[in-house]
Amino acid sequence: MAILKKPGEDRPSTARKRRLWSIGPAPRPSAQWFEGYLILEELPTDLGLMIFQWYRGVLLWMDVRQEEAQGLFMPTGEDLEVVPELLGVRPVFVGLIETPEGVQRETLCSACSLVSEWASTMGFIATSVQFSEAAALLDPRDPDLCFRAGRANRHFVAYDRAVLWFQRGTGIARRSANWTAYIDCWLGWGNLEIARGRYNEALRQLNRAYRAATKYNLPALGAAAQHDMFMLAVDRQNFGEAYQHALAALALYDSDDPNYPYLIHDLAQTWALDGYGALALPLLVAMRRIIVVPSAQIQIEGNIAGAAGQNGDMDTFFSAWDYVSANATKPLPYVAAALVSVAEGAYALKLYRQAAEAATTALRFAKERQEPSEEHRALALLENLRLGEPPPALRVPPSELRDLARTLVAQLNARAEQR
Repeated sequence: MAILKKPGEDRPSTARKRRLWSIGPAPRPSAQWFEGYLILEELPTDLGLMIFQWYRGVLLWMDVRQEEAQGLFMPTGEDLEVVPELLGVRPVFVGLIETPEGVQRETLCSACSLVSEWASTMGFIATSVQFSEAAALLDPRDPDLCFRAGRANRHFVAYDRAVLWFQRGTGIARRSANWTAYIDCWLGWGNLEIARGRYNEALRQLNRAYRAATKYNLPALGAAAQHDMFMLAVDRQNFGEAYQHALAALALYDSDDPNYPYLIHDLAQTWALDGYGALALPLLVAMRRIIVVPSAQIQIEGNIAGAAGQNGDMDTFFSAWDYVSANATKPLPYVAAALVSVAEGAYALKLYRQAAEAATTALRFAKERQEPSEEHRALALLENLRLGEPPPALRVPPSELRDLARTLVAQLNARAEQR
């Protein structure tokens, strides 16, 4: 809807002083017991001990004069096998011990970022937080690093700490006219508010991101903002509005964008939630060959279980359920969502005991991770089971959705063949 402006509203009637965008301080490393203890708690292995020492070496290197750092840490674990993804950065961290005066800040910052991304991919969220924050402290002028630290803390459910990083990132990005990082920080902050169930606040942050993407001609980030507003509408169970945002995102994304398959996955999940399981299942199954990030696999399999249950496909349901059951042992990202989807699939197949077990575990994990949308889904399913409500009938999708689903499946299959 167009907003009419009052005459003269485009510019102030009197000159205003230029206001510098405030930049908050960076949070200091978490030290409830001692810096880096979260790494040892998450990775109680020889590899974890080595990564812990890498992290402590970084903090020491930042806090003391480099010539004083020699000898303060004894090298250990240099003969241990390291996962291939970390082989390239091990010499950087060993250099902190052997020749700290020769280590370049930029090189160390890049090494910390790589460890953080590896840990995030593997589901080691606390380790990812520690190294993402270390990278942001090593280069305090880079707003992208603030965004990554905020995102890692959001995944770790350290929401207040994540907000501090996003606030700092928007300030640095605005001052340096780095509009990509500026929009990323607003998107990260908006997703955080969605996770907290603060939908009005989330919409404000996402609208800021979308307006900035439009103003600075950044269509991929505009697509990301529409994508996030789509998921916000889904959380509110407003499917009509959700589909509008999804179509806007589809129009803005380039099909080669790495986020494009995630949009298709989220659209397929929404179709399943909206009762169109027949549309959702082929897309979700195709995702197995497209999105191969380990931390995302559990949600894909959970959604496959939910859609397969709606379609009465017992074999596919049990195959996906087996995967979720084997991996849903801790309250990590996407685990509660996967369990709720399994519960919905079991409910559709009238496997009521299994549905109750999965929903109960999902509810416990959602509470631990402060995920209100998954908590509400689990509670709604448990209430239906308590009342003896029959499963909802599979809905017949309109022709335009069927055509869109066929087009998207063809795109995914072509993309998979090119991998």
